[in-house]
Amino acid sequence: MDSVLFNDFSAIQNEGDLLLLMDNVVESLGLDGFLFAYAINGWLPSGEPGEIQRWLSKGIDKKSLKAWLAPFDRASRKDSDVNRRFDPIRRFMVQQTIPHQFLLTDIIKENKNEYTLVEKRWINSLIKNNVVNLISIPVQLPPSEYWSLSFFSKNTRYQLESSDKARLMLFAHQLVYHCIDNLQWREDGMKYSIVKLTAREKDCLYWSAQGKTANEIADILGLKTETIRKYIKNVMKRLNARSKTQAVVKAIEFGLLDIGISHPKTDNR
Repeated sequence: MDSVLFNDFSAIQNEGDLLLLMDNVVESLGLDGFLFAYAINGWLPSGEPGEIQRWLSKGIDKKSLKAWLAPFDRASRKDSDVNRRFDPIRRFMVQQTIPHQFLLTDIIKENKNEYTLVEKRWINSLIKNNVVNLISIPVQLPPSEYWSLSFFSKNTRYQLESSDKARLMLFAHQLVYHCIDNLQWREDGMKYSIVKLTAREKDCLYWSAQGKTANEIADILGLKTETIRKYIKNVMKRLNARSKTQAVVKAIEFGLLDIGISHPKTDNR
Protein backbone atom coordinates (compact mmCIF):
# COMPACT_ATOMS: atom_id res chain seq x y z
CA MET A 1 0.00 0.00 0.00
CA ASP A 2 2.89 2.40 0.70
CA SER A 3 3.80 2.73 -2.97
CA VAL A 4 0.27 3.95 -3.71
CA LEU A 5 -0.12 6.28 -0.70
CA PHE A 6 3.29 7.88 -1.20
CA ASN A 7 2.58 8.52 -4.85
CA ASP A 8 4.24 11.39 -6.73
CA PHE A 9 1.40 13.92 -6.76
CA SER A 10 3.12 15.98 -9.45
CA ALA A 11 1.78 13.41 -11.94
CA ILE A 12 -1.82 14.25 -10.92
CA GLN A 13 -2.75 16.94 -13.46
CA ASN A 14 -6.56 16.71 -13.39
CA GLU A 15 -9.48 14.95 -11.73
CA GLY A 16 -9.20 12.04 -14.16
CA ASP A 17 -5.68 11.38 -12.89
CA LEU A 18 -6.93 11.82 -9.33
CA LEU A 19 -9.70 9.29 -9.85
CA LEU A 20 -7.19 6.72 -11.16
CA LEU A 21 -5.02 7.28 -8.11
CA MET A 22 -7.97 6.83 -5.76
CA ASP A 23 -9.00 3.65 -7.59
CA ASN A 24 -5.53 2.26 -6.87
CA VAL A 25 -5.74 3.27 -3.22
CA VAL A 26 -9.16 1.63 -2.82
CA GLU A 27 -7.87 -1.56 -4.46
CA SER A 28 -4.70 -1.62 -2.35
CA LEU A 29 -6.76 -1.29 0.82
CA GLY A 30 -9.14 -4.05 -0.28
CA LEU A 31 -12.16 -1.73 -0.02
CA ASP A 32 -15.12 -0.99 -2.28
CA GLY A 33 -15.22 2.77 -2.80
CA PHE A 34 -14.46 6.27 -1.55
CA LEU A 35 -15.82 9.80 -1.17
CA PHE A 36 -13.56 12.85 -1.09
CA ALA A 37 -15.35 16.11 -0.27
CA TYR A 38 -14.61 19.76 0.47
CA ALA A 39 -16.73 22.26 2.41
CA ILE A 40 -15.85 25.89 3.12
CA ASN A 41 -17.53 25.40 6.49
CA GLY A 42 -17.59 21.97 8.10
CA TRP A 43 -20.39 22.77 10.52
CA LEU A 44 -22.63 25.84 10.64
CA PRO A 45 -23.82 28.03 13.51
CA SER A 46 -27.32 26.71 12.76
CA GLY A 47 -26.19 23.25 13.88
CA GLU A 48 -26.20 21.76 10.38
CA PRO A 49 -23.36 20.61 8.09
CA GLY A 50 -21.93 23.07 5.58
CA GLU A 51 -22.57 23.06 1.86
CA ILE A 52 -20.30 20.72 -0.14
CA GLN A 53 -18.39 22.77 -2.70
CA ARG A 54 -16.43 20.00 -4.46
CA TRP A 55 -16.37 16.20 -4.33
CA LEU A 56 -15.07 13.10 -6.06
CA SER A 57 -16.38 9.60 -5.49
CA LYS A 58 -16.64 6.04 -6.75
CA GLY A 59 -18.67 3.05 -5.64
CA ILE A 60 -21.53 5.12 -4.22
CA ASP A 61 -25.05 4.80 -5.55
CA LYS A 62 -25.71 8.00 -7.57
CA LYS A 63 -29.17 8.50 -6.10
CA SER A 64 -27.84 8.25 -2.54
CA LEU A 65 -24.94 10.60 -3.32
CA LYS A 66 -27.31 13.16 -4.84
CA ALA A 67 -29.52 12.99 -1.74
CA TRP A 68 -26.51 13.38 0.58
CA LEU A 69 -25.32 16.46 -1.35
CA ALA A 70 -28.74 18.08 -1.75
CA PRO A 71 -29.50 21.47 -0.16
CA PHE A 72 -31.64 21.28 2.97
CA ASP A 73 -35.38 21.80 2.71
CA ARG A 74 -35.70 23.81 5.91
CA ALA A 75 -39.34 24.67 5.26
CA SER A 76 -40.83 21.22 4.72
CA ARG A 77 -38.21 19.11 6.53
CA LYS A 78 -38.77 16.42 3.88
CA ASP A 79 -35.13 15.76 3.17
CA SER A 80 -34.03 12.25 2.17
CA ASP A 81 -32.99 9.92 5.00
CA VAL A 82 -29.43 10.01 3.61
CA ASN A 83 -29.14 13.80 3.46
CA ARG A 84 -25.97 14.96 5.23
CA ARG A 85 -27.98 16.97 7.75
CA PHE A 86 -28.76 13.60 9.40
CA ASP A 87 -25.18 12.29 9.02
CA PRO A 88 -23.92 11.38 12.54
CA ILE A 89 -20.49 10.37 11.22
CA ARG A 90 -19.89 13.84 9.77
CA ARG A 91 -21.26 15.46 12.93
CA PHE A 92 -18.64 13.53 14.90
CA MET A 93 -15.74 13.85 12.45
CA VAL A 94 -15.87 17.65 12.08
CA GLN A 95 -14.56 17.73 15.66
CA GLN A 96 -11.76 15.23 15.00
CA THR A 97 -8.24 15.45 13.60
CA ILE A 98 -7.35 11.75 13.21
CA PRO A 99 -8.93 8.88 11.20
CA HIS A 100 -11.75 6.80 12.69
CA GLN A 101 -13.32 3.53 11.60
CA PHE A 102 -17.04 2.83 12.02
CA LEU A 103 -18.82 -0.51 11.72
CA LEU A 104 -22.33 0.72 10.98
CA THR A 105 -24.04 -2.60 11.70
CA ASP A 106 -22.62 -2.56 15.23
CA ILE A 107 -23.99 0.93 15.84
CA ILE A 108 -27.48 -0.31 14.99
CA LYS A 109 -27.16 -3.59 16.93
CA GLU A 110 -25.81 -1.93 20.06
CA ASN A 111 -28.73 0.49 20.08
CA LYS A 112 -26.48 3.31 21.26
CA ASN A 113 -28.43 6.12 22.85
CA GLU A 114 -26.17 8.85 21.45
CA TYR A 115 -27.76 8.37 18.02
CA THR A 116 -31.23 9.76 17.29
CA LEU A 117 -33.87 7.90 15.31
CA VAL A 118 -33.24 9.97 12.18
CA GLU A 119 -29.50 9.32 12.49
CA LYS A 120 -30.15 5.59 12.77
CA ARG A 121 -32.31 5.78 9.65
CA TRP A 122 -29.38 7.49 7.92
CA ILE A 123 -27.09 4.62 9.00
CA ASN A 124 -29.61 1.99 7.87
CA SER A 125 -29.89 3.68 4.46
CA LEU A 126 -26.14 3.31 3.99
CA ILE A 127 -26.17 -0.31 5.14
CA LYS A 128 -28.86 -1.06 2.52
CA ASN A 129 -26.43 0.33 -0.07
CA ASN A 130 -23.64 -1.99 1.15
CA VAL A 131 -21.80 0.78 3.02
CA VAL A 132 -21.18 -1.21 6.19
CA ASN A 133 -17.58 -0.52 7.16
CA LEU A 134 -16.61 3.16 6.99
CA ILE A 135 -13.19 4.78 7.40
CA SER A 136 -13.19 8.56 7.70
CA ILE A 137 -10.10 10.78 7.53
CA PRO A 138 -10.66 14.49 8.35
CA VAL A 139 -8.48 17.43 7.33
CA GLN A 140 -9.33 20.66 9.12
CA LEU A 141 -7.95 23.94 7.74
CA PRO A 142 -8.45 27.45 9.12
CA PRO A 143 -10.67 29.27 9.49
CA SER A 144 -13.34 26.54 9.21
CA GLU A 145 -12.67 24.45 6.09
CA TYR A 146 -13.48 20.76 6.33
CA TRP A 147 -12.02 18.24 3.91
CA SER A 148 -13.00 14.61 4.34
CA LEU A 149 -11.69 11.45 2.73
CA SER A 150 -13.84 8.40 3.39
CA PHE A 151 -13.43 4.78 2.32
CA PHE A 152 -16.09 2.10 2.67
CA SER A 153 -16.66 -1.63 2.36
CA LYS A 154 -19.43 -4.18 2.71
CA ASN A 155 -16.99 -6.46 4.54
CA THR A 156 -17.84 -6.36 8.26
CA ARG A 157 -14.54 -8.00 9.24
CA TYR A 158 -12.25 -5.46 7.61
CA GLN A 159 -10.01 -3.79 10.20
CA LEU A 160 -7.61 -0.95 9.46
CA GLU A 161 -4.26 -1.22 11.25
CA SER A 162 -2.96 1.72 13.32
CA SER A 163 0.04 2.09 11.00
CA ASP A 164 -2.32 2.30 8.01
CA LYS A 165 -4.31 5.04 9.75
CA ALA A 166 -1.14 7.11 10.12
CA ARG A 167 -0.27 6.61 6.45
CA LEU A 168 -3.80 7.51 5.36
CA MET A 169 -3.73 10.67 7.47
CA LEU A 170 -0.53 11.81 5.75
CA PHE A 171 -1.93 10.84 2.36
CA ALA A 172 -5.15 12.80 2.99
CA HIS A 173 -3.22 15.95 3.88
CA GLN A 174 -1.03 15.63 0.78
CA LEU A 175 -4.16 15.08 -1.31
CA VAL A 176 -5.87 18.18 0.10
CA TYR A 177 -2.90 20.47 -0.50
CA HIS A 178 -2.47 19.13 -4.03
CA CYS A 179 -6.14 19.88 -4.76
CA ILE A 180 -5.71 23.39 -3.37
CA ASP A 181 -2.40 24.23 -5.05
CA ASN A 182 -2.76 22.43 -8.38
CA LEU A 183 -6.40 21.52 -9.04
CA GLN A 184 -8.00 24.78 -7.80
CA TRP A 185 -10.58 23.07 -5.59
CA ARG A 186 -10.61 25.95 -3.12
CA GLU A 187 -10.87 28.61 -5.83
CA ASP A 188 -13.62 26.71 -7.63
CA GLY A 189 -15.44 26.13 -4.37
CA MET A 190 -15.53 29.86 -3.67
CA LYS A 191 -16.48 30.56 -7.30
CA TYR A 192 -19.50 28.25 -7.14
CA SER A 193 -20.76 29.59 -3.83
CA ILE A 194 -24.45 30.42 -3.93
CA VAL A 195 -24.04 34.20 -3.47
CA LYS A 196 -21.28 36.67 -4.24
CA LEU A 197 -20.66 39.70 -2.00
CA THR A 198 -18.46 42.70 -2.73
CA ALA A 199 -15.61 43.64 -0.41
CA ARG A 200 -17.59 46.64 0.84
CA GLU A 201 -20.68 44.53 1.55
CA LYS A 202 -18.51 42.16 3.56
CA ASP A 203 -17.10 45.14 5.47
CA CYS A 204 -20.61 46.22 6.44
CA LEU A 205 -21.60 42.72 7.51
CA TYR A 206 -18.40 42.25 9.48
CA TRP A 207 -18.93 45.40 11.53
CA SER A 208 -22.63 44.61 11.93
CA ALA A 209 -21.58 41.27 13.42
CA GLN A 210 -19.42 43.22 15.89
CA GLY A 211 -22.54 45.05 17.10
CA LYS A 212 -21.87 48.33 15.29
CA THR A 213 -24.75 50.54 14.15
CA ALA A 214 -25.01 51.99 10.65
CA ASN A 215 -23.74 55.34 11.97
CA GLU A 216 -20.74 53.69 13.63
CA ILE A 217 -19.92 51.65 10.52
CA ALA A 218 -20.12 54.82 8.42
CA ASP A 219 -17.55 56.47 10.70
CA ILE A 220 -15.24 53.42 10.51
CA LEU A 221 -15.41 53.13 6.73
CA GLY A 222 -15.57 56.85 5.95
CA LEU A 223 -18.92 56.58 4.18
CA LYS A 224 -22.36 58.09 4.59
CA THR A 225 -24.84 56.35 6.90
CA GLU A 226 -27.36 55.99 4.07
CA THR A 227 -24.71 54.29 1.94
CA ILE A 228 -24.11 51.74 4.70
CA ARG A 229 -27.83 51.07 5.00
CA LYS A 230 -28.02 50.59 1.23
CA TYR A 231 -25.17 48.03 1.30
CA ILE A 232 -26.81 46.10 4.13
CA LYS A 233 -30.22 46.21 2.42
CA ASN A 234 -28.69 44.82 -0.79
CA VAL A 235 -26.99 42.02 1.13
CA MET A 236 -30.21 41.10 2.93
CA LYS A 237 -32.03 40.90 -0.41
CA ARG A 238 -29.38 38.70 -2.06
CA LEU A 239 -29.17 36.39 0.95
CA ASN A 240 -32.96 36.31 1.30
CA ALA A 241 -32.58 37.43 4.91
CA ARG A 242 -35.34 39.03 6.95
CA SER A 243 -32.95 40.90 9.25
CA LYS A 244 -29.38 42.11 9.48
CA THR A 245 -28.64 39.39 12.05
CA GLN A 246 -29.96 36.68 9.73
CA ALA A 247 -27.87 38.10 6.89
CA VAL A 248 -24.74 37.77 9.05
CA VAL A 249 -25.59 34.17 9.96
CA LYS A 250 -26.28 33.20 6.33
CA ALA A 251 -23.05 34.84 5.14
CA ILE A 252 -21.12 32.75 7.67
CA GLU A 253 -22.98 29.59 6.63
CA PHE A 254 -22.13 30.16 2.96
CA GLY A 255 -18.47 30.80 3.75
CA LEU A 256 -18.76 34.44 2.66
CA LEU A 257 -17.81 36.01 5.98
CA ASP A 258 -15.22 35.21 8.64
CA ILE A 259 -15.90 37.12 11.84
CA GLY A 260 -12.98 35.50 13.64
CA ILE A 261 -10.31 37.62 11.97
CA SER A 262 -9.11 41.11 12.86
CA HIS A 263 -10.62 43.51 10.34
CA PRO A 264 -8.61 46.55 9.28
CA LYS A 265 -10.22 49.99 9.18
CA THR A 266 -9.71 50.54 5.48
CA ASP A 267 -11.60 52.39 2.84
CA ASN A 268 -10.72 50.04 -0.04
CA ARG A 269 -13.74 49.37 -2.21
